[in-house]
Amino acid sequence: LLYAMTPAMVFVFTLIVHSERPSARKILGILIALAGASLIMFERGAALHSEHTLGNILIFVAVIAWSLYTFFGRPLVVKYGAVYITGLNMILGAVLYLPFGLLTTSAGTILSISSTAWMGMVLRIHLRLASFTHDDLIETRLMIEQLACRKAAGVTDDQQMRDLRQL
Repeated sequence: LLYAMTPAMVFVFTLIVHSERPSARKILGILIALAGASLIMFERGAALHSEHTLGNILIFVAVIAWSLYTFFGRPLVVKYGAVYITGLNMILGAVLYLPFGLLTTSAGTILSISSTAWMGMVLRIHLRLASFTHDDLIETRLMIEQLACRKAAGVTDDQQMRDLRQL
């Protein structure tokens, strides 16, 4: 439930940065979200030694981080489109987490690797991503969507697909 505060936090950031005057309805919504989150966080009291306190703090930090990302990322989505920005986020996220995924065993320990091997792995990832153009991303996405449409419609050839488009 605490993570559901993200829309309220985005609205608060919008108010702070753009100096807008909120409506009574929006203020009421933010207060209800804060009351609900507070109720969950402090249902057993406000003791800082609670076993849930660290988790609640981490989730609240995640809410702030995601709200800031949403707030500052909105102009990029408007300019470049949601699909393109989401694709870039997925690629960047995969690149950032890949080394940890490759070096982590099922027991959760990180294997040792030399700095030369690290640099080689980073260079290979960079070279692979450098050759991946925006047009390739769009073409791949279109092919996947066309295939999904064909399967959903039960279409087997291009003529049937053209006939469906004209409907």
